[in-house]
Amino acid sequence: MLFQRSRAKWLIDGDRNTRYYHLKVVTRRRRNNILMLRDEEGQWIDDTSRLKGMVNDFYKKLFTKDHVSSEWISTNITYPTLDGEIMGKLASPIDDEEVKRAMFNMSPWKAPGLDGFPAGLFQQSWDIVGRSTCDFVKDVWINPSRIAEVNQTDICLIPKINNPEFVNQFRPISLCNTIYKVVSKVVVERLKEYIPCLVSPFQTGFVPGRSIHENIVVAQELVHSMNKMTGKKGYFVIKVDLAKAYDMISWDFISRILSEINFPEALINVIIHSVTNVESNVKWNGAREDYFRPQRGIRQGEPISPYLFVLCMDKLSHMILHEVNQGKWKSIKVGRRGPEVSHLMFADDLLLFGEATEIQMQCATHILHQFCMLSGQRISNEKTNMFFSKNVSRGMREVLVQLSRFRKTHSLGKYLGVPLLGRAPRKEDFQYIIDQLNSKLAGWKANHLSFAGRVTLVKSVIEAVPIYPMMTTYIPKRCIDEMQRIQRSFVWGDTDTTRRHHAISWDIVTQPKCYGGLGLRKLDIMNKACIMKLCWGVFSVEKSLWSEILRGKYQRNCDLIVGMIARNSDSSLWKNMVKFWPDIITNCFWSIGNGQNIDAW
Repeated sequence: MLFQRSRAKWLIDGDRNTRYYHLKVVTRRRRNNILMLRDEEGQWIDDTSRLKGMVNDFYKKLFTKDHVSSEWISTNITYPTLDGEIMGKLASPIDDEEVKRAMFNMSPWKAPGLDGFPAGLFQQSWDIVGRSTCDFVKDVWINPSRIAEVNQTDICLIPKINNPEFVNQFRPISLCNTIYKVVSKVVVERLKEYIPCLVSPFQTGFVPGRSIHENIVVAQELVHSMNKMTGKKGYFVIKVDLAKAYDMISWDFISRILSEINFPEALINVIIHSVTNVESNVKWNGAREDYFRPQRGIRQGEPISPYLFVLCMDKLSHMILHEVNQGKWKSIKVGRRGPEVSHLMFADDLLLFGEATEIQMQCATHILHQFCMLSGQRISNEKTNMFFSKNVSRGMREVLVQLSRFRKTHSLGKYLGVPLLGRAPRKEDFQYIIDQLNSKLAGWKANHLSFAGRVTLVKSVIEAVPIYPMMTTYIPKRCIDEMQRIQRSFVWGDTDTTRRHHAISWDIVTQPKCYGGLGLRKLDIMNKACIMKLCWGVFSVEKSLWSEILRGKYQRNCDLIVGMIARNSDSSLWKNMVKFWPDIITNCFWSIGNGQNIDAW
């Protein structure tokens, strides 16, 4: 009753911005209705009732458990043991401050769940609903079955690609009730601090303190080494595609993982009830359909799902490392002093590295098969690609392709959104950035915006889009110049047919506002700063996989700092890091602090 009264009060007393928000959401939903889709035979379906049935049947089948079971596989390598103090913190009762912090850390006006209450309602009315919210979360911690009262989910279909034609080309995003998300966020805040201790260094997805760029650097260096190999031993890299990874993971597998980690029983019970006691429905063009009970999978859009998935995927790391220790899996080693790398993970983005032999390929496919039997995952062979080092013979490549049934490729394409080249980048490799900038600005007419509006749009689009690949790659100058040309043209209001007067030098425009400029950034300076950040990671002896890879591959004498040199055969990234190294040394100085870590001698 409390929530019903609060909702009535919200609809009556809601401010103007809130009403506009609801109007905007309804308008967007009407504009993005799904009118036609193809069925499994490829025939177009435009009848509304048939479309609803086809989509509902697809997701009911997707979330239905396969009656395939496998015995649990124990390995010598497992999750680290958490000490008693940490276990005590994880098992301690929930306090009011935890609940309030979880609530106010949520985005206030994201799409609400079945109850229709966005987090902003709770935040603005905390003095009214705060007490009952805290009491409910505390009660769930004691009696986890109560989570079923608020665990209903609307599944919204978000297109993965432009102009999708099939149901599987949509991403099912779950809209959970806010009160449920608070329970999930409280659990996440307790677990998040200890995830880096539990997860292997080969996994960087959703692990605090680790970055997606680390995996990109490692993958680029490994592929570069493979392209330079001339010895007798060749290697392969498999870019594994897991079909519907979140949606097909087994609940039994999640339970076994939580038990193997040895989390407190109270915490495990809350997580398992949150995952299993759920009712879902596919929201079709804004209207709800019949609810059904899933039998497997975790929801995209639930706060705890990414962390559960990362913990579950780490079981595959244990299985691979077990085979490495047994000498059955031959990893690739980067440099004489570098670490051995058998795999890389970013959530479900998986790269496997191994020696190009039949025994190694049989080992890799066997491990993948075992993991899929345990977890419920399924590998999409038609989307899984395999790349070979240059010294692997054509005959061996054909044999390994036949054994694995994966696709052979001469280029792995993009990895985590960045081209995985293994050579010096060219302008055409980053043409997609220029196309993306043009497409984002195409809908805006420069002459219909004020000068201040154009500057604001340039800051939010042109400076934001290329920064991601710039973090790990020095983009060619011709590509940077083209992006800056687009930037200048849009700021001054140029069109395809006319060129307006550029009133001020671009060097002045790109100065900070305190120096009389507009605060726009020069993209080449941004790219240089990103590469220098990587330099600092190596210089500061950061203990991470990517920095160990670079040191092991390029440390050619006792002191990497003194002997930081580049050869013609080195990777493009390392050459640019060496190029900018003097700027790091020039601007580097000691910070004494309390003096405890300074060796005066």
